[in-house]
Amino acid sequence: MKKFLCAVCAVFLLTGCEGRTSESRLSETIPESTVKAGTEAKTIPPATVPKLNNWQNVYKQALFDFMESDEYFLGNDIIEHSAFSIYDLNADGTPELIISPDTSHAASCDIYTYDNELISLGKMGSYGDIGYYEDNGSIIHYNIGQGIEYEIFNRLENDQINIIAKFYNDLGYHGEEQATFQLNDAEMTRDEYNAELEKYRGNIYVSLGRDYSFDDIDAAFAEYSRIISVSRASELLWQKIEKYEGMHISYYYRQKFDDSTYYVFNVYEDYDDRRVTTGWYAVDIFTGDCYDTNVLTELTPLRAY
Repeated sequence: MKKFLCAVCAVFLLTGCEGRTSESRLSETIPESTVKAGTEAKTIPPATVPKLNNWQNVYKQALFDFMESDEYFLGNDIIEHSAFSIYDLNADGTPELIISPDTSHAASCDIYTYDNELISLGKMGSYGDIGYYEDNGSIIHYNIGQGIEYEIFNRLENDQINIIAKFYNDLGYHGEEQATFQLNDAEMTRDEYNAELEKYRGNIYVSLGRDYSFDDIDAAFAEYSRIISVSRASELLWQKIEKYEGMHISYYYRQKFDDSTYYVFNVYEDYDDRRVTTGWYAVDIFTGDCYDTNVLTELTPLRAY
């Protein structure tokens, strides 16, 4: 049987001594206003990029320019290489370009949009990615370090990324008795904090910035119009798996298997003190075909329940 080789990556609860420990330092990564590119994008010869839309030409040139910059990184045994994603962050039909310099704790992504020209939306994220709740349109800047945790919800509107909610707690630094919990700088109890946080979080979380390496620039643009969304893949998977009370589906990442690319999901149950995974599934990003991965070892097609 063909092996399905996936490495399950840690989600959200990151540790590291390099974390930013003050709000003022974190705010340096949050865009305050739109900055338009100071120079026009270079023209790419038609022979090099055939039949691309304007945003595709401009984004492709932005990637080439990044490769010439000091931020471009080939990777080493500890930190992964530069990468990028193309994703529509406001459902307006024109995707955004997210460039990840590397996977170090301090690595924030460059985010661009296109509105008749390349527009920089600033830098955001840590460990070389940003979060996006596909079902409610929130762009997430998450950072944790030295016991200080930030989760900042943003939205792309009128070619700007605007903060809509900023959560902060220092539970890991001060402990339960002295910890501070804040929403938009207003203090509250831990229970109030958790309740408010759940109101802003969506159900379909996507990590962006590292879908493609810079060796795959042509493939990324060729594939974009053919890829189904994570939300659609989740709907298709829900139709194919057996349901039971307390069941949840969570998207994890994209993974290649025998030259095909899949969205990988896990199904789990939450208890007060733990989360129990009950299955791992894969959905073809082009066809929507769904598979049981048999605990990440092999693909078995699913039939509808």
